[in-house]
Amino acid sequence: MSQLLNLPTTDGNKFIVVDEGVDATYSVNLIIAWLQAIRKKGIEHPVYILLFSNPKYHLEKCLKSTNLTDIQVQDYFSTDVQDEEVDLFEQISHFVSQHINSIFVIDCLSTLALQIGVSKACKFVEKLYQKHRSQVFCIYRRDFHQNIPRMETLGNTYLKLKKSKKVAYDSNIHYEVSVIHKKPGGSISHWNELVKQNVETYSIETEKIPDSVTLKPEVNKPPEATVKPQASFRIEMNEHEMKQRDSVPLPYILPGNPGRESKIIYVPDDVDDLDEEDPDDDLDI
Repeated sequence: MSQLLNLPTTDGNKFIVVDEGVDATYSVNLIIAWLQAIRKKGIEHPVYILLFSNPKYHLEKCLKSTNLTDIQVQDYFSTDVQDEEVDLFEQISHFVSQHINSIFVIDCLSTLALQIGVSKACKFVEKLYQKHRSQVFCIYRRDFHQNIPRMETLGNTYLKLKKSKKVAYDSNIHYEVSVIHKKPGGSISHWNELVKQNVETYSIETEKIPDSVTLKPEVNKPPEATVKPQASFRIEMNEHEMKQRDSVPLPYILPGNPGRESKIIYVPDDVDDLDEEDPDDDLDI
């Protein structure tokens, strides 16, 4: 049995969130395969599907084709939530309180959040597996305007369904699953699988996707602006000015041997008028 198909029967895995994208709406298909695996394992806990987003007829038809006739579907899709006398939160809370230690499928959390609010919806599903000791499979769809933040932290296991690059043919559908699983000891495991599922029997075949090398995103730095000088005069030198600077004689010349002392050597200019005699002989001293 594949690692993905074995998730519902893993010890301590009481709350699984299936996050499906707009182009990978296969949550119901995957959960039906899980329910088949649970029954094959000999787990006879009652299963209840709380339906909020799809007609009951289509789901019952899928369950009947897979011989999962003992699963009960609670239809809240046809409930008129605009009726002031209808308290949907009270209805579902009362129902689950009467079926402790069962398996519940929430289809889907996004619709429930729109009807009763995000806070109540999240508290409701958390209460299912914490207080009522139930196992919960929760479907979450991102095609709604109101998204629930940090969905990946809501349950023990988080699955993200993505469209596969493979083209579907015959009676098979292909999709990718990214899994984040929190183990009872606190460690977290992550892996990706490619799923091929038969739409008639709901049997699945999985293939582990190797971890790809994580590439650091390229950061496009803005072009550096050329800093213009703030001075009112030009401080740069052109080539001609640099030649003139180098040709100017200095009042000292470094000695050839660095170990000796330097001497000041004066090179007279042509305009200098110096006598060999004492230049101070005309002073009245």
